[in-house]
Amino acid sequence: MRQLHEAVSARIDDSTAAMVEEYGGVVQFARLIVQSGANAFLATERGLQELPLTRSWGKTTVTLEPVGVAGLITAWNANALFICLKLASAVGAGCTVVIKPSELSLLQTQVMIERVQILRGWT
Repeated sequence: MRQLHEAVSARIDDSTAAMVEEYGGVVQFARLIVQSGANAFLATERGLQELPLTRSWGKTTVTLEPVGVAGLITAWNANALFICLKLASAVGAGCTVVIKPSELSLLQTQVMIERVQILRGWT
């Protein structure tokens, strides 16, 4: 989670510019949206530290575990935010993800994917 936060945070200005260019948002608003997305990874990290993964009631024990691949579909108007929110939740739950970003937000998606590829050494 921390690495994803750092990767997204390193491109806040680029993501903000892409968001403004794609749908004409105000820079101050777009930057807050992008920053909120980056912070989702830290919030997920904190939540995972506090969440008990096993709970017991009498003779019953419930264990939280990943259920498989999560399909993430994002909206066009704040794609960077939605990718971060959904990715943090799914990866935090231990799931592999397939992301289908909006075709109307290609610039925001490209900025994010480029940064994650660099982080992962996929360039």
